[in-house]
Amino acid sequence: MRATNTFRALCLGALLGLSGCTTVYHEPDYGRYDGYENDYGPPAYGPRYRHYGVEHLYDVQLGLYTVVGYPHTYWHDGSYWRHSNGYWERCARPYGGHWSRADWQHVPHRLRPRYGDHRGDRHDRWDRRDERKHERFERAEERREQREENWQDRHARTEQRHDTLDARKELKHDQRSERKAQRHELGDGRHDRRDAGWQVRHERAEQRHDQRDTRQDQRHDQRDQRKVERHERKHERREERAERRAERHENRDERHAREQGSE
Repeated sequence: MRATNTFRALCLGALLGLSGCTTVYHEPDYGRYDGYENDYGPPAYGPRYRHYGVEHLYDVQLGLYTVVGYPHTYWHDGSYWRHSNGYWERCARPYGGHWSRADWQHVPHRLRPRYGDHRGDRHDRWDRRDERKHERFERAEERREQREENWQDRHARTEQRHDTLDARKELKHDQRSERKAQRHELGDGRHDRRDAGWQVRHERAEQRHDQRDTRQDQRHDQRDQRKVERHERKHERREERAERRAERHENRDERHAREQGSE
């Protein structure tokens, strides 16, 4: 009988111990409008809000939105916050963005009580290191943007120089073409004037040749006429000499005949 009571007492103690270790999970009060704790007021976008294709639910106890499907991720004042490995990170998008380590003093006050307050030099040192890393990243981004701007400026100046050179080349080409056309026009004018002068000289030469031929014909006719006149005069003189000779012969014969008659 005594052993049976002892066994019952042990079983009852074990049951009480197990009941003391049991935890109860309470669902968060999403979308409850009848009384807001900490005077956060009603949600700005309603109990449910869809942004970047992700569903957001309003947490009444925290007074901000939780991101469905992304644990320990919250949305507040246009930025996403998440608690990872004991540190807070911030990003502009719930996915596909750059999560940068955030200092504790920049974390919204509504999220601090959920994961405890910030204490200790070690965490402060890590936060400063992350802050310096973030600053280096921002400076690197600024330098990269500055390099891109400088490259764009140099590229624009290069394009402007190329355009200026092309414009100058086109202007020089047009000027050379215009001067060449003018030279051609002047050459055509000189050729026309030269042809006109040659035509005038040719006409004058033809006129001189005609006049010379005319004078030669006249001189030839005059020579022929003078030759004919000389021949006629020569013939007349020859006839006169023949007549005188015949007359002398007659006179001589008459003298001979008289002489023979006188004898």
